[in-house]
Amino acid sequence: VASLIGSDSLLFDGETEVAYVHYQANNSVLIGSVDSITTILEWSDSNTSPPIANIIMPGDASEIPGALIDGTITFEPIEVPHYIRGDSNEDGTTDLADPIGLLSHLFGSDPAPTCDDAGDANADDTIDVADPVWLLTYLFSGGPAPTAPFPGCGSVGLDDCQVSSAACP
Repeated sequence: VASLIGSDSLLFDGETEVAYVHYQANNSVLIGSVDSITTILEWSDSNTSPPIANIIMPGDASEIPGALIDGTITFEPIEVPHYIRGDSNEDGTTDLADPIGLLSHLFGSDPAPTCDDAGDANADDTIDVADPVWLLTYLFSGGPAPTAPFPGCGSVGLDDCQVSSAACP
């Protein structure tokens, strides 16, 4: 970190964080899995050309043996809620009751759908008047169907549902 050719160094007065590593995983890899996945994290001196050694040396002292410790990272599966897009009342079907319920939520006093994504019929990440219009057009005018998961239960990754729909197993 401090020197690529051994002529420069950084001095610290005490314990100092010099590297921070953030890992991000593709959450869809574990969807439906019940097993965790573990991968090895290891230091490598051969990822550059020419190779550069990873070492830790305090001040003018010699290299600290064992300072670079390999490790592992384990990804644990989580239960992903399932729902039917367009089935905002969670009765297992997309019918006239769904756009009516959405309109009652938007302009009346009905609560929001338990699963926002079930009420987001056009999949634009918001529940607005376009969603009941989308459903009415689909149901009565041959408009496009809601996007996945539709017409059955499912999940599409980063959903806004906290629990599975009552209509989905």
